[in-house]
Amino acid sequence: MALRKLVFTLIGSFALLSLPMRATADVALDPAKEAEAQALFADIMSPYCVARSLRDCPSSAAHDLQDEIRGKLATGQTSQSIMQDLLAKFGQKIRATPEKSGFGLLGWLTPIAFAILGMIILALRFRHIKESAPAPEAKGVDPEMEKRINEELSKF
Repeated sequence: MALRKLVFTLIGSFALLSLPMRATADVALDPAKEAEAQALFADIMSPYCVARSLRDCPSSAAHDLQDEIRGKLATGQTSQSIMQDLLAKFGQKIRATPEKSGFGLLGWLTPIAFAILGMIILALRFRHIKESAPAPEAKGVDPEMEKRINEELSKF
């Protein structure tokens, strides 16, 4: 009897642990505001999950932050002011992409510069290969072969 009680207690405990840890308190937004919220979630790195955007982070704290952002959008706060609040709270690491000014501009221009440099290097290398390759020598047709070809063609 005691064993049966222990088994049921364990099963009940596992069942409770498998339930979601929080009830979703999602703020209902109109479709335009929800699209704005989703775009903001994609532009923000989650402070709770390593190398994931806020949109992709499965933690309950990330969902709470999403609900907080939705609430701010519902009250009329702009995406820019929400981003400024998050930058003040979490720092520059919250940005999914670097700024398009100042030092962040280097993050945008560096890959472009390396791509252009790589294309220039490849073009110069292919030009060098083309110039250094010897031209194939033009060989005449062997007279014996030409005779055999003509004989074969004359049969038709």
